[in-house]
Amino acid sequence: MNLNRKCFFCGTRYHYCPSCPDDELKPVWHVLFCKETCKQMDKILSDHTFKKIADAEAYAALSALTYDLDKIDNPDNVRHIKEILASHKTKKTPQKTPDATASEKQ
Repeated sequence: MNLNRKCFFCGTRYHYCPSCPDDELKPVWHVLFCKETCKQMDKILSDHTFKKIADAEAYAALSALTYDLDKIDNPDNVRHIKEILASHKTKKTPQKTPDATASEKQ
């Protein structure tokens, strides 16, 4: 089988022939993506880039998917995913500071 396509998102080589009997019923997105996860991740990163979704929403969407960063051959995509994951880890809930008047009373 001829691996005639390269996934736009992860770089994996795969076979897809929209006019061949084995592939004619597959979704059209197979022209660009090897699997649905790649299509979904590309949409998440695109929406995040254009501020259609916030960091938290992108983090939640990425967390719901199963993927291996080591198998993504596009360094820009890997960097973007790592930035989203890191931004979620660095955001902390605000901590209450002691009331200044309470410490003055003592």
